[in-house]
Parts: sequence; structure tokens; C-alpha cells
Amino acid sequence: CCYNLKWRWDFEYLVTASADSGLSASASVTYADIGDTVTISATEDTAPFLAWEGNVPAANKFDLSFTTTVTGPMTFTAKTPNKIYYVAPGSTGDGASWVAAFGTIQEAVTAAKTAGDDAFVCVKAGEFLLTNTVTATAVAPIIIRGGYAGDGIARGGETVVARRDKNDEGIAVQCPVFTFSASTVILDSLVVSNGFSNSEVYGQGVAFKSTCTATGRSCRFVDNGNGNHSSDADRYGGAVGADKGTLVITNCVFARNSIHGGGSNVHPVGGAIGANGATVTIRDSSFDRNYTQQVHPRNYGGGAIGLRNCPSVLIDNCTFTTNFARRNTGS
Repeated sequence: CCYNLKWRWDFEYLVTASADSGLSASASVTYADIGDTVTISATEDTAPFLAWEGNVPAANKFDLSFTTTVTGPMTFTAKTPNKIYYVAPGSTGDGASWVAAFGTIQEAVTAAKTAGDDAFVCVKAGEFLLTNTVTATAVAPIIIRGGYAGDGIARGGETVVARRDKNDEGIAVQCPVFTFSASTVILDSLVVSNGFSNSEVYGQGVAFKSTCTATGRSCRFVDNGNGNHSSDADRYGGAVGADKGTLVITNCVFARNSIHGGGSNVHPVGGAIGANGATVTIRDSSFDRNYTQQVHPRNYGGGAIGLRNCPSVLIDNCTFTTNFARRNTGS
């Protein structure tokens, strides 16, 4: 009697997730076939998470958790920041700890620029009222996260960053809340409010200029852009504006943001978000009572979102209520 033995080989590929000290990481499966999906997750134990290294898709580099497709053996490493700065309202320290925190976000951003890449700014819950924009050029990457309780990485309360209407001398203040140029920036768990500048083209609350790689996640943008623009020129984004580059918005709230001109012929593009030439992804976010207003009927508007010359746009699982674009001379 003879027997034929046939082998049926099944190749599976190892998926490995590891993490720096202070973090833990996991993969939903250890072995997988080509084309399977795997979920990779990081947990902040005693340190903040900065980014993934390894076979991570570029769009998920800064996500705590993401799902990707298996293409072969894959490795993922969750990284902590090279430098952490701490900010608390009214503090006067050097930013090295909560006890010695900086008193302003600008101090931390400036220090991060000086120190180099991979910085993380932990901002304690409270209110930061500005008479000047928080600004940086060519920082990459920097994460600014609010809502900290001021004890390790414990979270608690809201961090509100807002423009003051007048300075201590009683002079009217005009400025966006944040302005970044040619930078990789993640704004996380912040309330950005009352930004306005008649001269700013991109973003009354947050301006991402000169090809930034920009992310806003778990933020609230409220009451930005609420002033009359007097110029006959384009204005992108009552809350957030992007000039080329990449803009990713996840799990954010946009309420009562606007671009309007009163009796002037401002060219508004997006009452909440506006972009020109950028790759845009907006997920899991809500838009309520944002608007644009202009005098003449041109190719502008977008009560919630206005996008021009954008090579790629994805809007997924978002809600829109009572946003509008209008043409008249009222403000």
C-alpha cells in the first residue's frame, strides 16, 4: 500500500509592538496573513506618547491607536518625547517640571524650537489669555496637549487659550491664538477661542502656514473670527486655516466661528475650517453655527468648511448643524 503525502504551507507574518519606558504597546494579533488587518495601540503609563516608529502609515504616526493592513513582517515602536516641557497658569519656572512650570505656552514653544525635534508640551488646565499670538517656525514635531491636572500625566479640567479683547493699556488686541509656519504640529485637548486678526489670511484661531504637517485632535474651537474684515482679500478659516501641507482634524468641535466683512468685500473661505492647496482629512467632528458673509457673489463661502485647490479631501463621520454662507452687507 502506498500513500501520497502533500504539504500545504501557510505563511503567517510576525507583528511586533514595543514601547519606550513609561509606555506600553500591543498588537491585536501576533501572527497574520498578508492583507489581514491589525490594530496597534499605545498606553501612557508614566510618560506621554509622542509617535510611532517602524511600519506605521504616515497618517497614523501620532495616533495612540490605529488599524493597518499587514504587508509582511511588521514592527512598531511607541516613542516618548526627547524633551518634555510643563506649562501652568501664573507659574514662573523654567518648564522642567510641574513645580517649575513655564507660565506661558510661548515660552515652551520657544524652548522646544531651541532644543530640537520631538518635543512635548504639557499644559495644565486653566485659562491662558493672550495679547500676542503663540507662534513658531520650523519645529518638527511638537505636541501641545492641554487638560493636565498638574501631577505627572494625570488629566483633569480644560485648558482654554484665548485672545484678550484689550491689553492692560486698554488698546484693542488683534491676533490669532496660534500661528505655525513650516512645522509639524499636533494640538491636543485645547479650547481655542476668540482669535481674530484683520491681517491674517490663514486661520483666525489657528494659522498653519507655509506647508505645515498639522493635526488638531480632541480640541474645541469656539467664537473665533468674530470681527469685521475690512480688506478686499481672501480669508481662510474662521477657526483653522491651512496654506498647503497636510491638515488632519479628529474628534474636534467647531462652534460659532466665522469670517465676515460687514460692508467690505472680504473673500471668506470656510467659517470654521479653510484650506488652500492642502491635503485635508476631517473625522469624527461637529460643526455648529459657523458661517461666512460677503458682499458680492463670487466663488467663495462655505459656512462650515471651505477648500480650494486641495489635492485630496476626506470628510468622515462629521455632523453639521445650522452652518451657513450668506451674501449681504450685514455683519
